[in-house]
Amino acid sequence: MQLGISGKTVTLAKALDLANHEWTSIGWNGAFSGIFDGGGYEISNLTISTIANGGGLFGRVSYGTLKNVRLTGVNMSGVRESGSLVYAVDDSNITNCSAIGSITGSGCGGLIGSVYGGFGFSTVAKSSANVNVTGGSSAGFIGIVSVSDEDVVRVTVINCHASGKVTGSSSAGFISLIVPPDQYYYPGYLRVMITGNTYDKRGTGQAYGIGADPRGRYTGTPIYNPSNNGATPK
Repeated sequence: MQLGISGKTVTLAKALDLANHEWTSIGWNGAFSGIFDGGGYEISNLTISTIANGGGLFGRVSYGTLKNVRLTGVNMSGVRESGSLVYAVDDSNITNCSAIGSITGSGCGGLIGSVYGGFGFSTVAKSSANVNVTGGSSAGFIGIVSVSDEDVVRVTVINCHASGKVTGSSSAGFISLIVPPDQYYYPGYLRVMITGNTYDKRGTGQAYGIGADPRGRYTGTPIYNPSNNGATPK
């Protein structure tokens, strides 16, 4: 779904039931760059069974805002680097959003698949996920935070919570992977601020809130490997 609403606001006026419908992510064939206000209304029974149809209520959100979105009964399978709310985010804001349900796929997050990208800022605040996530390199809240070579990403994740069961190798309770560029060959750097977040250690089944960096090095705000720095077990 491709929408020409850059900079415009879409406000949900009532609850939506998406049962018996294979959902195609908003912004899957062209990034969503407007403002979506869910108004706190329930969006129930989001179903996606193939990555061909996207990876969340939204596909890619770039220079956009998602706020006050409440998802229940999420059922996603056969996906990768996906999240209940959104597949991928760059230079965007997400606030006061939540999801309940289940996801099966690799590199997934309970709410957000990945935060990546350009010369800008992304903020995720006051949001939560109670989503059972099954698959390698997955996490209860965000799957992957990454930066392309020579890009700069500044990401803030603040006052968020994850509580769903997370199952799979190289997974974590809150964020699975934080991946910087190759500092030897490229001047780009990754700056991440992760603070005031919690995850349910028993509920997620994960000892660590934040997983490993496969390249073994971080720049900007220190993130340990693996750690609970910025995502406290609760």
